Amino acid sequence: MTMDPLFAYWDWEDPDALAATFEKLTADLARCETLDLVARRLPVTRQDFLDIGLTGIEFAAFKTRHPAGLGTDLVGLHTPTMTTEPGLLYRADGTSYFTQLDIAEKLPFGDGCVDWV
Repeated sequence: MTMDPLFAYWDWEDPDALAATFEKLTADLARCETLDLVARRLPVTRQDFLDIGLTGIEFAAFKTRHPAGLGTDLVGLHTPTMTTEPGLLYRADGTSYFTQLDIAEKLPFGDGCVDWV
């Protein structure tokens, strides 16, 4: 069995080094070319979601892979000049919606607001 190259440099015996490696990996994954602030409030109701063309939510997704999904993650997205803030709605790279969200907290969405998660 060969080790995945992504994990080849991870030192599982050194928690501090592992944390630094994970931080770098996360920073690279969370990078965008562009971030546009769409709204100072998140969609909450089904109609709010439909008004912006969204039918679902993807949790732990820096950028959604589904064209009608809202990507969410605890880690914010960033460009060289901008970083997301929790509770705001962004458009990442002109292709996907994103909000920084801690799923350990109460979710800000209403019941029945989306068709899929």
